[in-house]
Amino acid sequence: MMVSGKLTNGLLLIQILKMEIRKIEIINIKPNFVISQFRNFILSSMVLALFISISTINASERDPIPMEHWSYQILEYFATEGILKIELETKPVTREEVRLALEDVKEQYLNGKLNIDHVEDDLLSSLYEEFFPISKQNFRNVPKTIYSDKFTLLKEESSIGIDLTKNGEDSEYTANFKTSLWGNLGKHISFLETIKILRKKNAGPNDSLGVREWKGSRATAPIALFNLSFPHFEINAGRTFNWLGPGRYGTLLLSNNYPYFDGINTIIKLSKLKLSSFFIVINVDSLKFLSGHRIEIGNIWGVTLGFNEFVIYSNRIEPGYLNPLFILYGEQYNRGDKDNIMWSFDFSIYLFRKAKLYGEFLIDDFQYEATPPAPNKFGSLLGVHITEPFSLPRLDISMEYTRIKKWVYTHKYPENMYSNYSVCIGHPFGPDGDGFDITLREFFRWNIIPQLHFGYRRKGEGRIDEPWEKGSAPHPKFAAGIVKSTILYAISLFL
Repeated sequence: MMVSGKLTNGLLLIQILKMEIRKIEIINIKPNFVISQFRNFILSSMVLALFISISTINASERDPIPMEHWSYQILEYFATEGILKIELETKPVTREEVRLALEDVKEQYLNGKLNIDHVEDDLLSSLYEEFFPISKQNFRNVPKTIYSDKFTLLKEESSIGIDLTKNGEDSEYTANFKTSLWGNLGKHISFLETIKILRKKNAGPNDSLGVREWKGSRATAPIALFNLSFPHFEINAGRTFNWLGPGRYGTLLLSNNYPYFDGINTIIKLSKLKLSSFFIVINVDSLKFLSGHRIEIGNIWGVTLGFNEFVIYSNRIEPGYLNPLFILYGEQYNRGDKDNIMWSFDFSIYLFRKAKLYGEFLIDDFQYEATPPAPNKFGSLLGVHITEPFSLPRLDISMEYTRIKKWVYTHKYPENMYSNYSVCIGHPFGPDGDGFDITLREFFRWNIIPQLHFGYRRKGEGRIDEPWEKGSAPHPKFAAGIVKSTILYAISLFL
């Protein structure tokens, strides 16, 4: 049953009213006798409560949301539905960004433009409980407040995940326990730490780099981050992940193929414009670094555009690469053309409600000559995300095709390959391969989201540690040499 302006079970309405009452208490510092006596009256009077509100944002709400957090699936669903206006091309997103998007949902409710069923009501209510931490109910995974006073906040949240995967003749399972601690120290400083324990059968090479195994399990801290934030400017320092681009199974420039890096990044936000600068330590032993910047123009008439320029270099820290105003290609060319420059362009287009088209194009090397003496190194990605196809409630379908040419991510100087310990830090496919992915998800509840995934992979003989050599054919057939094909099936249940 669909409704407009009125919810089927009222859970979202309850959360909005609780949020507004909390704001009134913040205004008064301590609730006075009049407010406490008329609390029930205020709860029943939606209009009065909603129009007395003000926004208050703590520093801790600018902490990034871990990539495996349960909310991302729901945020992606409601963004494509056209209900939430939030940009998910760059991850992690912050709690503040989600809060602002939920404020807009409240406005849709007031204007009678919110069309949801009872399960979507429950999904939105779970987001309100997570990002407006004011509910005393305990039937969802609400973050637990460990300590709170006027200047300091500490919260904790834990989760368990299970995945079953069939990859050709091999099967594997993954079980993980994750707990996150976050909070703030005063108005401008916040922190986040995530501790993860992973148990995985047939673990791949990038599951164990830098992490020792103990009785079949591994433990690590993939996120340990400090944030200094002001209204339009912030600095993040520490360990985190970076996902740059709209791809759902990987991005061409930076994705989660390599689990985390230490570094510093700065962000400037001016209306629809977002400028990001990165300095990442890839490997401290080999003195290998990654610097870059991203320009993102957010959601103008349903279109979001992003442009990235990154460079990998080694054996020294290059001050010119740390300046976000410099064009990195010019800097590395003037220094002898020894470093590895990467460009990428990405877009997301909301064609209409319930459908999003997105893509990414990577340039590793581009030859200007009419008869190129060396290969062009390109990668491309194209995908679509559709919600409720054929009017099937809460069904979510995503399809994505990725193609990466031979010698992409390689470099003539081995120390500047786009990798760490021979693991590509870009797309999981690496060079000389393509693949198609399709995933079906059904939302039954915030923590019950069964998912079916099918993937097809082709992989040529190209390897990330085998760069092009002069004299060899610069334009081989795709995919090169002996091609290996793989079919992947996966079933998962989000808990």
